[in-house]
Amino acid sequence: MPTWNIDEARTLVAALHGKKQSLLAHQSMTSTIDRLDYARYHYRNILNLFHKHIEKHQSPMDFFKASIKNMGDDEENELYKCIGAHVIACVQSLHSIADIYSHAIYYALGYNLAPSPLLEDKIYLNAVKNKLTNTQEHQHLAQSLSSFSSNADFTYLDALSNHSKHSSLIRPAIFVDLTGKQLDPYTLEFDDFVYKTTQYPRRAILSFLQQEIDRQSLCIIELGNELNVALRSAR
Repeated sequence: MPTWNIDEARTLVAALHGKKQSLLAHQSMTSTIDRLDYARYHYRNILNLFHKHIEKHQSPMDFFKASIKNMGDDEENELYKCIGAHVIACVQSLHSIADIYSHAIYYALGYNLAPSPLLEDKIYLNAVKNKLTNTQEHQHLAQSLSSFSSNADFTYLDALSNHSKHSSLIRPAIFVDLTGKQLDPYTLEFDDFVYKTTQYPRRAILSFLQQEIDRQSLCIIELGNELNVALRSAR
């Protein structure tokens, strides 16, 4: 799997803009990686809690009966709280990566040192993408940065995170198939919801989060390598 040399990026930024600017950019770069690692950590905990819970039952019918019997008891409530906490934390870590990485790019290229820099709370993906688009030598970076958001999964992630942050939580639920027709009878799913008039259907949580972790990981590496090329060219 390809990698991104963050230490090289830090050295290049220091050569171009000084150590103070290098530190600023490096903090956002490492925070990008930390957020991805946090998402992976929360995903592993979701997976472990989910599998430990279903493994306590001999069959889907046994699981179903136990769920009805134990509905509302303290142990069941605690399980769903733990799963829910890790799910929401994973979602919000993944959702934050694009904006944190945008800070890293903005500082690495020295845009904050130019006349009329963006206010700190205005540095986010679309604003940085516009800056890159309007700078000829950085237009290819703008296209790569777009890869974070020009994706149906990110659109879903954005709606999910913002709905959970500002309106109400989209809580995870365990569904069990009693027909015997499904290869895996147990699924952890988000319920359907509406955000900004768009209807989002019920969706399996584990496969979505794993795909988004993998996708963003690749985006980080590819964009990081392109950033290093741009920094080398600017010397």
